[in-house]
Amino acid sequence: MSDRDDIQELMAHYAEAIDTKDYARLAACFAADGNGQWAAMPEPVVGNVAIANFMKDILDRLEATTHMFTNFIIEVNGDTARMQAKIIAQHVRKGVPGGETLLAGGRYDAQVRRIDGKWKLARVRGNSIWHDGNPAIMKA
Repeated sequence: MSDRDDIQELMAHYAEAIDTKDYARLAACFAADGNGQWAAMPEPVVGNVAIANFMKDILDRLEATTHMFTNFIIEVNGDTARMQAKIIAQHVRKGVPGGETLLAGGRYDAQVRRIDGKWKLARVRGNSIWHDGNPAIMKA
């Protein structure tokens, strides 16, 4: 596979880890010193284990999610790359007043590094562009 294919495959594993709540697999998608920042967060989360724990706090409230990445723009420069992709994500949480679903769309900007022959997320910025449904399902 090409580097581009490998990076898209990394994002498929990232989405699958989120949707199956496989936090070890999620952590493995990131470099040990990777960082991530998602919509409305003032500061990034640093470290692959901290990122997995951050996602766990959010995802364990939800019954189901489906994350899909598309429209990849990838620029490879040796063992580093920049990746941009669109995302659509469905979230479901039963029993929340005002609605049990939230569909959101946005953009991911990432820096990716090849570490021991495998591409890992070094820096992720997830930006929400639109949503439909009840954002309260994401709150504690």
